[in-house]
Amino acid sequence: MAVAWFQRLRRDWGLKLFALALAVLIWTTVHDMIQGTGGGGAVGFGRTRTLPEVPVWVLIPANWGQAWRVEPARVEVVVRGRRELLDTLRPEDIRVVVRVDPEHSGVEHLEPVEVSAPAGVNVVRVQPPRIRVWSPPD
Repeated sequence: MAVAWFQRLRRDWGLKLFALALAVLIWTTVHDMIQGTGGGGAVGFGRTRTLPEVPVWVLIPANWGQAWRVEPARVEVVVRGRRELLDTLRPEDIRVVVRVDPEHSGVEHLEPVEVSAPAGVNVVRVQPPRIRVWSPPD
């Protein structure tokens, strides 16, 4: 019985080496894609990074003089990209904007958060996705 197992192991060396090389190639390719370390500028899946305290900007029409408040004033943004880009990324490089419609003057309401990131960086998630907006009484 033991001799038959050993003989089977010794057969088809070329095929077994090819299968091992293919498995190693697939593993390293997937690993590099997940880690964002692929060569040649390939982004792959990339790495993720969480920026916990990104300030929120309020966007209102230029002729609208009313003050607006938002809560929370800072949000958490999760981004994905190449390691080199994420290592140098600062919270100021991410723009988080809430657009205020003057028709909601004086009314507390929720507005969606818009996030823009530099080229090569993708926004995965923003928390919270909607922000409370209101205009305090004069």
